[in-house]
Amino acid sequence: MLSLAEIATAVDVPIDAELLKLRDTESGTAVTFLSRDPDVPFPAPGSAEDPTTASGRLSLDLFTQSRLPIHVELPTAVGTPGWQFVDAKIDRYLFRNDGAPDAFSLLRRVLVRQGRVLQATGFFSGLSHRTPLGASAVRIQMGANRVCAAFLPSEVRRDDSERYLARGAVAASLGDCSDAAIAAAIQGRTPTPSPRPTPSPQPTLMPCGGSPELPQCNGDCPAGEICGAALYPEPACGCVPASVPCEDATWPTCGGTCPEGGICSVKYPYASCRCIFASSPCGSTYPRCGGECPAGEECSPRVSGPLEADCTCAPVGVTPCGQVGGVGGFPACEQECPDAENSCQPLLYMSGPGCTVYEYCGCVPPVPCGQPEYPPGTCPPGLMCVAWRGYWYCSDHAPNCV
Repeated sequence: MLSLAEIATAVDVPIDAELLKLRDTESGTAVTFLSRDPDVPFPAPGSAEDPTTASGRLSLDLFTQSRLPIHVELPTAVGTPGWQFVDAKIDRYLFRNDGAPDAFSLLRRVLVRQGRVLQATGFFSGLSHRTPLGASAVRIQMGANRVCAAFLPSEVRRDDSERYLARGAVAASLGDCSDAAIAAAIQGRTPTPSPRPTPSPQPTLMPCGGSPELPQCNGDCPAGEICGAALYPEPACGCVPASVPCEDATWPTCGGTCPEGGICSVKYPYASCRCIFASSPCGSTYPRCGGECPAGEECSPRVSGPLEADCTCAPVGVTPCGQVGGVGGFPACEQECPDAENSCQPLLYMSGPGCTVYEYCGCVPPVPCGQPEYPPGTCPPGLMCVAWRGYWYCSDHAPNCV
């Protein structure tokens, strides 16, 4: 028997995927799926694949080695909750239902960003992983377009009663997105791979070292060492022995030890060290940003304004506007804002007798830069919103400091 997603003639695109995470909660099984494969088809607004139309209604299928497939569909409604099409430098469709799971939808958020991101978070009902799930696959369909990713046994990192985690699905594991091809792949009978090159899975943490990691210094170090910050001879991160209690460690390297589950970090903005824990609220853990976030989100650092920085929760795979060291940063600012009506724009703020320049990405409303009620705003492509001597205006450069 064919699933609902196979009734229509489909255009199949197997894709690479970074992550599939499942976790049992009181609301059901929380799910997070993430792909950054640029081959994900992007539907044109108003086309038969547009997810806000009846013909393009988005559906998601989860296949596992030891369970029956799970099928969920999203409503086509536009609004909040519902879909939004954002016409920006990089177009995107965004579905949000902060009340999920409810009668409106089981999924909480779906992001389709042209050539960049396909991400889904939410909940499944009727799925429990008290026993191992084994290999898995995800298929997402919009109209005639189907994308699919298979996480083979070697890509399953954790599979127990508390959590399921798989990373590094490779498109070549699937010949197409049919039920038969997916079943063959996750049951071990892998079809003939396509000639597409196989990328290496990315590690969870990059090795410690190099100024791009500042101020987090959240890289990987050998056992008994911690990734600490050094200001001299130049700002950088490096592995240092964790040999003294954290409160006695030297700032800013903070190479100290903490109780089990804790990590020694800078006590921002003070010149001392403190222990932070994964159970701490995300916003209280700057600059390391290792605190707790809702299911499907992760704790990330961002610049929230001149001389202002903090940690914020953002969906896995989404770079929040202003993220420190994030991809698509200043001046491109190809990052995401929590409210889809706002856009991430390059901002430049100058102040003080020394004419200090602060360059950062910030979320601004859809109004022109410089309006009295909304000083920071949008500018034409190639320009940024500049603050100088109490005024905001659009420019392609910083003003002369005179």
